[in-house]
Amino acid sequence: MKTLLFFVFVIQCFELYVNASIYTPPRVHQVYEEVVSIEPDNDNITETPKIPVGQIYKRNENSIFTKIKNLFVKNNTSKSFKKRQDNPINNFKEIAINHLINEIGITRDELLIKDIITDGGLVNVHFRQVIGGKELSNVAANVNIHRKTGNVISYGSTLMPTVMRDTSQAEGDVDVEFIPVLSLDKIYNSKFIYGNQPKMSVNDAIMKFSTTLGYNVDANQLVMVENNRPDRITIKGVGYTYDDTIDVEEKVIPLNADSFDNVYELTVELEDHLFVADISTTTGELYDIYDLARSATFRAVPWYNVDIGEGSQLIVDPENKKASPRGWNRDGRYLYYYTNGNNVKAVLDWDESVSYTQNKKFIATSTKKELIFDYKFNSSAAKARDNYQAAVTNAFYITNILHDFFYVYGFTEKYGNFQTNNWDKGGEDNDQLIVLVQNSSGNNNAYMITGADGKSPRMKLLIYNRIKEYERDPALSNQIIIHEYTHGVSGRLVGGPSQTSCFKDGEADSINEGLSDFFSLLLTTKKGENRKKELIWAKWLSNGTSRKYPYTMDQSVNPLTYNTLSHAKGSQVEAHFGGQVFASIMYDVIWEVIDEYGFTSNILLNTNGDDKNLSLEVNSKDLPGNVRLAKIVVDALKLMPCNPTFIEARDSIFLAQRQFSNFKRMRCALWRGFAARGLGVNAKAPSVNSSTGYVTYTNNHDIPSDC
Repeated sequence: MKTLLFFVFVIQCFELYVNASIYTPPRVHQVYEEVVSIEPDNDNITETPKIPVGQIYKRNENSIFTKIKNLFVKNNTSKSFKKRQDNPINNFKEIAINHLINEIGITRDELLIKDIITDGGLVNVHFRQVIGGKELSNVAANVNIHRKTGNVISYGSTLMPTVMRDTSQAEGDVDVEFIPVLSLDKIYNSKFIYGNQPKMSVNDAIMKFSTTLGYNVDANQLVMVENNRPDRITIKGVGYTYDDTIDVEEKVIPLNADSFDNVYELTVELEDHLFVADISTTTGELYDIYDLARSATFRAVPWYNVDIGEGSQLIVDPENKKASPRGWNRDGRYLYYYTNGNNVKAVLDWDESVSYTQNKKFIATSTKKELIFDYKFNSSAAKARDNYQAAVTNAFYITNILHDFFYVYGFTEKYGNFQTNNWDKGGEDNDQLIVLVQNSSGNNNAYMITGADGKSPRMKLLIYNRIKEYERDPALSNQIIIHEYTHGVSGRLVGGPSQTSCFKDGEADSINEGLSDFFSLLLTTKKGENRKKELIWAKWLSNGTSRKYPYTMDQSVNPLTYNTLSHAKGSQVEAHFGGQVFASIMYDVIWEVIDEYGFTSNILLNTNGDDKNLSLEVNSKDLPGNVRLAKIVVDALKLMPCNPTFIEARDSIFLAQRQFSNFKRMRCALWRGFAARGLGVNAKAPSVNSSTGYVTYTNNHDIPSDC
């Protein structure tokens, strides 16, 4: 129980990467455009123009910064350095050191070179800062040097300038006057805040930290062991760590611009975590803690591909930081090394006797200490169970992608999205999506059960056996999962998140199915495709039996129109068939809008895409068509009445269009798409024959006169 309480504390408080008492030095990053980019390592290449380093980079000798710095830096190195075609390593060291002295205002004896890496035409020099012979925690710099010219092409730093402090003091509470950079009349004190107080032992620090972590450690079992590292000691006998040890280094941590404390930096490696913690050597205060196990990698079917028939690949950190600020494997309390997190819980569902709330058949990471889910699909396996790890991983990946996609387009906490932790942004917590993979209740189906906000929706994925001698798993079909997930989105948005019963009528039920197909078509549209594209829906999964017609704009291949909804008295069009009518109309809309406004591969709007600066600005003239349409349709779901008709759904889309993209071009593109299959300007509600009761939907192909 103590461990659980600890993780509540750690992940919520320290996962933000800062602590209220920890000072973060100013960050500097400078790229010098004057230097020509890296040359090929070829002596026959014309030499880069030689520009003296000092002329480009050195601070103005008359600047206030330089004047103040010269008061404190005895060995001021203001001269330029001659560049050589082949600089030895020592020259690169000097170039890097002097660059930081000049640019940051730091003394040579506070710079510690950790690495010098030569790669092609570059030399990378990495530094840490030392005070009183101890490294500052989480303070570093790097200088990148052109190998042939000796020019510094860029540098980055969080070093603390020496001129802001007195450098002659040892440990102790010493007041020293000096002139600061930004306020010449102010006197600063630079000191270790606890002075010469007695230092706690390493064992005491480990005991204090372990107690905070929720573990009991026998102090008598702690012994120091050899590690061949002069800068680090290793303590064995901890008991709860991965290899029974904790590594400890003595460092210094800045508390503000001129105050420091000595700390033990503990590296604590658990089975599922790798913590680095800073604990005061005098008070035992836990200043900061980082969990280094952060990056997540999934082998999955990329979201833009229809299914595993198009292959899988390793995908690193695919989350959208706005939608999933803590990533996919955290919920503000715990870090999960299996297919669980704030948005989605994906499990195997082979045993019907286990309730979905109690099902814990997750798929764990394929490595011990990293968030890597790397399970390859065996295409020759006849049974779906032979690929269960790949299936659950893909289901977890694509449903999280959909969470993030719909989030950035407006399906957020206050609208009832699916999250365990809503981060105090409205809506009801504790309703992550539960995906039940290879559900054993039947075959050849997948469905979504979505209650009101605050209750976890369930996505059941049943094995398909429509292909002779081979089973197919819908968990490996992004198209199917997009379809099912969209049911949950539509259910929460249409009519509001507190009720999910707004698709009961026949037309409404067809719209519900059609919207789900629509998003599966929109998200899997690829760059280079055009309006001549013809798609058999769920072909890999069901051998093309899931929909009656292919999706295409060619009405000789797909003849579905508004009129297709006509039916006899006492009957109605089956929901999936009616849904294909609505989706076929929307498929035409997709291509009309893309042809008018263009296409982007970054419809997810995350920084991993090819159009990184896209934003959902109202009445933006630059948004690609697929992004524009996705936003309009999500907004339209919020505007639709409960149990909408085809005409009401169409009109809600136009209302959303006027709010978000109020342009004639956009309006006319939508009308062309709707009118092509009979839902034009003058389309009417169905008529009922008074004698037979036959219900007729009449096509109308009119578009506005100004289009």
